[in-house]
Amino acid sequence: MAKLSCAWDTDCMAIVDGNCDGQSPFQLCSKTDLGKQENLTTCKSDQKKEGNVFTFGNILYYLTLFILIKLMIHYSQSNINLIGYDMDNIQEPAEDFLPRMVMDKLTLRYSPDLHNVDWSDIAERALPSLTQYQKSTILHASGKYSISPILLLSKVANDQNDISYILKNDEEFRAYIKAFSNELSRYGQEFETDDTKMESSALEYALHKAFRNSDLLINDFLSTSHAILQTFELPPPSTDTTIPNNKQGVFKRNMQEDIELELPYANTECWHLGATHFGALETEGSSTNGTMSGIDMAPSLFQRWGIPFDYLFSDGEVYSSHSGHFKKHSDCSIELKHDKSKYSTYYSHIDINDIADGEFIEQGENIGRIQLDPEKSNCKCDWPQKSFLCATGPHLHIELRYDGRPASLQGRIISNLRINTGLLPHDMYCSDPEDCTEATYEGKPCATTYTDLSTGHVICPVTKGSNIGKQSYPYDLTMRL
Repeated sequence: MAKLSCAWDTDCMAIVDGNCDGQSPFQLCSKTDLGKQENLTTCKSDQKKEGNVFTFGNILYYLTLFILIKLMIHYSQSNINLIGYDMDNIQEPAEDFLPRMVMDKLTLRYSPDLHNVDWSDIAERALPSLTQYQKSTILHASGKYSISPILLLSKVANDQNDISYILKNDEEFRAYIKAFSNELSRYGQEFETDDTKMESSALEYALHKAFRNSDLLINDFLSTSHAILQTFELPPPSTDTTIPNNKQGVFKRNMQEDIELELPYANTECWHLGATHFGALETEGSSTNGTMSGIDMAPSLFQRWGIPFDYLFSDGEVYSSHSGHFKKHSDCSIELKHDKSKYSTYYSHIDINDIADGEFIEQGENIGRIQLDPEKSNCKCDWPQKSFLCATGPHLHIELRYDGRPASLQGRIISNLRINTGLLPHDMYCSDPEDCTEATYEGKPCATTYTDLSTGHVICPVTKGSNIGKQSYPYDLTMRL
């Protein structure tokens, strides 16, 4: 071992100039040794004079060392693949870093600022032991629930020691990711629709709720997020994630930043339009009202899986509702970031055309077709477990977002139709009279309606949920030509 040069610094901490061979300075430098060195800083504290090494500085040193060791053990167990990266450049944060530093570098939502990142590559390198299906499941859930992929990767990395023997197959892994993603999104929407929350951000609120206010679990989770952020040099979150809503959730439009939408199918076709429902959130089992930002539609919403739409004079071709940049979330879901605002539209359950991430798409450009295979559309029901949060047939789900957050469709015009969102998702529990404008729930109007601005005619949706099976005529776009 190389010769050591030992000294006391100004805080009465032992410092070593030389090879410590993995040992603490306090194991290598006695006060006798220190006293024999030349040109040393003199420590005049009472602790040194009395030979007591448990000074405030010493205690702080050991406490910091203990925290670093715990974090190193955590990272080694979480199986994050950091091989090939300079771990010395990853600065371990101080004990109180989490709310101050890491929270500021993360966002709850999968905002378009993160769309330029190659998340498939990061998932492959960060979690190499996962199957391709599991990695695809993580990225699909990030897009579907609009949850930052960093959060889902951190969750899996933290739980990876348990995943192999708790989750028996890919379907259980899918349910695990789905549950955590939906929980974060649900709490995020609670925060976004309630200005009385004490937390400073939707992310902080969602994590506290998801981890039952356990600072230990939150700190452990964010420590992993911190390592991923530094390892892969990910971009900072958007600086403005405020969506302009009033207390009733009605969108306040800024004419300087708006988006014109067209229905995502050819104007020579007529499709069924479903009732409005929550975006980035499962309908059932939710304690929040959510945001009515999504619509299901198809040439027929009564079609069964595997049967093409040919006899309806449609192949189920899907077209972009607006211009923007393309982002593929999974094999059945994409998002288009509007080129002139922070809006985007999310499309799911489709067979996607061969389009590269980042490619600019014009309004009305063909992006794919409705997927007829329930496995490939990620819409398969778990009938044995009585889980029916899925689709009984092929359809397109389209959803409006603002900076990654669900944006209300209330009052929004799409093509020539003005949307009045329903009181409950899919108009569940809404009465079912002949005229949907008279439908009520607990005495309140409850049905989704689409008003043709050229004729004033009100079109009723094909309702889902508790009203599944209600027949309604499709809206023929040739009426407005």
